[in-house]
Amino acid sequence: MSGTEGKGCRKILIRLEEKNNYGKSKVVRTITYREAINEALKEEMERDERVFLLGEDVGAFGGAIAVSKGLYERFGQKRVIDMPISESAIVGSALGCALTGLRPIAEIMFIDFTCVCMDQIVNQIAKVDICGEDRLGCPWC
Repeated sequence: MSGTEGKGCRKILIRLEEKNNYGKSKVVRTITYREAINEALKEEMERDERVFLLGEDVGAFGGAIAVSKGLYERFGQKRVIDMPISESAIVGSALGCALTGLRPIAEIMFIDFTCVCMDQIVNQIAKVDICGEDRLGCPWC
């Protein structure tokens, strides 16, 4: 087990394949879901200055399951933001930032914690395009 894997974590692998001119595929590399998500976050944050990550322990700690490991050192505290223990604040802040044209990535530590911010998800985010009549410029509207 590596230092980033907690007790009881299973290593789930993704096979990345590419096809040659003859239709045969070869395995380019095999990585974990965590590594794939981390790479995607890095790529998007490098590509677009408006993309940033916010959540609990996503900064220097690297996230609960190390998905954001290395991002804090690479992009700094303005783009990798440690939030207080308040899932509602994380999701609500992400909505507000998205409405101003930024591209927030809100990390909720575990799926169980989304119940705490269901008001923001169901009553605010899901309805912002309807209530705003497309005037708000939200990225997902």
